Amino acid sequence: MKLTRDDLVLGVTIPGFFIVSIVSLIACGHAFPAMHFWRSDSITAQAVLGTAVMIVFVPAFVVARFCFSYIVAFFLLSAVFGFIWLSFFSEFDYPHAIARWAMIAALAAAMLPLLFTDFAIWRPELSEAVMNRIVAVLLGTSCVVLMIDTSYGTSFGDPYGAARSAIARPALLNYLIGIIIGAVLPYLFAYFATRKRWAQAAGVLLFALCLYPVVNNKTVLLLPI
Repeated sequence: MKLTRDDLVLGVTIPGFFIVSIVSLIACGHAFPAMHFWRSDSITAQAVLGTAVMIVFVPAFVVARFCFSYIVAFFLLSAVFGFIWLSFFSEFDYPHAIARWAMIAALAAAMLPLLFTDFAIWRPELSEAVMNRIVAVLLGTSCVVLMIDTSYGTSFGDPYGAARSAIARPALLNYLIGIIIGAVLPYLFAYFATRKRWAQAAGVLLFALCLYPVVNNKTVLLLPI
């Protein structure tokens, strides 16, 4: 495949975007000192080299042709890049190296079907009845997790204050509620909306708002938007 001038410009622009992102993250560390990561202005060689690994994804964007899924792939690249950089300055106690490599592996797995839509990838064929059962299981599981989380207590406090950490829950529940907010509910909304089942789609958004007293996170309030 012969690369054009535009391809070469793109190959330079994406690393430039990485640099701008780092500057932005450093600025955010100063603007929002209460966040759960240290200011990343004390740049270390480990952070630079660890984040530079993301350069390996640039050729895929250069070779791939532009389409809607290209935008999605770039959004994921941006999100993972930010996570990788901030993980070197995070205050949270978790295996940072494992988390970084897990995110990179997940990004690689997602980018292949997103960037190369003509690439032959086996996909299971599910009937509408099976899909409806899967959706029912996801909805039921989400409701059960919400009820269990609620049993530990609720809070309508300031999402920027101590209310977010006022109620202690098992780590497993925290992971499950994060998966529901970040993946299950957006998927359910898209599923119903694409089938023009507007009442069910609106119900998913209302369900998302019910999660606010549990997580006390502004992300839940913005989810319906």
